[in-house]
Amino acid sequence: MKKQNVCVIVALLLLSAIGTHAQTEKGRFMLNLHSYSPITPEAIGLLAPVNSLGIGFGTSTVNIDGNEFESKFTNFGLNTSVHYFFVDNFSGGINLNFFSQGLEPEVGDKITSSLFLVGPEVRYYFDVNTVFKVYVKGGASFGQAKVEAGSSESTTDLVQFGGGAGAAAVSLGAGDGCVM
Repeated sequence: MKKQNVCVIVALLLLSAIGTHAQTEKGRFMLNLHSYSPITPEAIGLLAPVNSLGIGFGTSTVNIDGNEFESKFTNFGLNTSVHYFFVDNFSGGINLNFFSQGLEPEVGDKITSSLFLVGPEVRYYFDVNTVFKVYVKGGASFGQAKVEAGSSESTTDLVQFGGGAGAAAVSLGAGDGCVM
């Protein structure tokens, strides 16, 4: 029983770390949770990267010239994509990045920031062995960053192009199990 629990925990951690990947055959769908959040220059110091799906809240303290000021914050983020395999090992899909943060300082106006990006993405998977594949990807995202502080508002249109590589765990066949 204890060994099964360890297998389940390891499997869940692996899936959350690299995404939920189905087999990579033609006609399959895949849902990914990414561990990357793009941050705009306007948001540095206000927004923090979030992994996959994140919700946070707390307080922060800033010391300015010997005076301490406390702020309450909340944040929410989602980084995901959905893909369809057009042929074996080649998928195309849509990625979505959303992040929102509210900051309520002890002194001054409440600050709300948000980031929204959406766009196409393609991936090609290479077989490494029966359990893992590596992939290369490329895509573009289009969206907006917005910061509101009191009665002022700043909006920035965003265009992002990117690429990368990663590893994916593919589903084990029937009868396969966790070996420790």
